[in-house]
Amino acid sequence: MRRSRAIDYISGMEHGVIVAVGSGKQGKSCSLHSLLALCWPDRRKCLLDPLDYDVSAFPGYSKVSSPSEVPVGSVAVIEDVNRVFHSRGSSKDATLQKWLGIISHKSTVVCITTQSMADTDVGFVRSQDSIILHKRMHEEDLAFERPEFRTNQALANHWISESVRTHPDTDQRAWCFLPRFNECVAIPKVDWWSRANSHMLRDVVP
Repeated sequence: MRRSRAIDYISGMEHGVIVAVGSGKQGKSCSLHSLLALCWPDRRKCLLDPLDYDVSAFPGYSKVSSPSEVPVGSVAVIEDVNRVFHSRGSSKDATLQKWLGIISHKSTVVCITTQSMADTDVGFVRSQDSIILHKRMHEEDLAFERPEFRTNQALANHWISESVRTHPDTDQRAWCFLPRFNECVAIPKVDWWSRANSHMLRDVVP
């Protein structure tokens, strides 16, 4: 892939938050995990989730059930974050705020996927080194997005469409827009990604 300021910066992150946002089935999880493989091939990675399911489809990953179990220096991924930390729930449950308060001390990068920032506790992006990775968002979803994220999401839709048009040989779902760096980047899909990864929660009983 071509040189990218965003990829270079993320590769050097010791701690912080990366949010992959976009409508359902737009490749958020694939792009996020592919980004982690690209930037930190040897860094310890875990899935943070209270539910019980097999993580063997994610080679090298472990599963932890609570923030207190996240290893120092690791990358913690939360798929569909609103299942774990409910929208604007930090006012009722201090778990998220307590955890975010020690991210830098534990040298942890927290990565989440969400279909909309309107449904996500913005505690994840406050007082953190935060990077938003935008995928496509349907117009009907964009109408309900938080105002402070709506403009960047509209820009993302535009630049992703332009990138798809001008690079027809690149997988459409590889494109991501990172407004902090004003870059539209095609993240190459990690070679182990399969249907099992994109449907990891299909058979889980909550």
